[in-house]
Amino acid sequence: MPPYDFCLTAAAAVNFRVQHGTNFFDGTYFKKLLNLDNQTYFTRVHSIGTIDHPQLQIEITGNTINDQSTGAVTERLSWILDTTTDLSPFYQAVAQSPTLVPLVNNLKGLHITHTNSVFEGLILAILGQQINSKMAHTFSYHLIETYGQIFKMGGDVYYSFPKATTLADAGINGLKAIKLNRQKADYIASIACAVALNQLDLESLHNKSDEKLVISLLNIRGVGLWTAQWLLIKSFGRNDGFPHNDLALIRALTTLLKEKDLLKPEQVLKHSQRWIPFRSYVTTYIFAAIRSGCLN
Repeated sequence: MPPYDFCLTAAAAVNFRVQHGTNFFDGTYFKKLLNLDNQTYFTRVHSIGTIDHPQLQIEITGNTINDQSTGAVTERLSWILDTTTDLSPFYQAVAQSPTLVPLVNNLKGLHITHTNSVFEGLILAILGQQINSKMAHTFSYHLIETYGQIFKMGGDVYYSFPKATTLADAGINGLKAIKLNRQKADYIASIACAVALNQLDLESLHNKSDEKLVISLLNIRGVGLWTAQWLLIKSFGRNDGFPHNDLALIRALTTLLKEKDLLKPEQVLKHSQRWIPFRSYVTTYIFAAIRSGCLN
């Protein structure tokens, strides 16, 4: 759905690095090793269109390639890279906002990328709790490198996100061995065990309203409001997630609003009311501006 800037969207999917989680982007190809229906597929996506006339080409490598699997992989990549969302309502809503117009103009065609599964998004969010993005990236890399499935292509190594059963088997001690503190290791091992034993069905939460979804997430041990709001954005594709107590977001809005003193979370939340119901997009564009160097 235009406008769609593939390079910008793919770069955001890796937090403007080469790799983030199990996503890889070399400036031309977005690459991901996907676990889907107990099968593993190596995928490469690149653009053969323009921002206003987008067209993506997908290459799939796997043991079971047929019309059904191709359709399933294509649909999942469309979700991950958010190829179907119409951005025009968001753009129209912020067209008169002096705070957001410069960001929107600089990042035209940026779509919100999503995690392959809610489980992946939840584990990545827990890894990122109360630490900076550099440390979160290091922890996620170690987790994926240690427990993810490996695929080699052209001399490069790619990893899929670890399965719940694998992390459950690793347990607290196995997770502490990759330098996670005991609390994070405990949370992740507990969630992985619950998912592996079918005691926790994270994907079923897609059917809930935003309010009920947040309540359900907060009932999961290790999930606070910050994590729940990020999951609304990254794993459930909701339009109005807003992690108002995120320090990087607070600092960015303090800068954008030209405030002398650092805003308090409740001030950020109050100011965000004017952007309802598009706060997921506001959050995404602010973080893309920070990570791409457009906002310091």
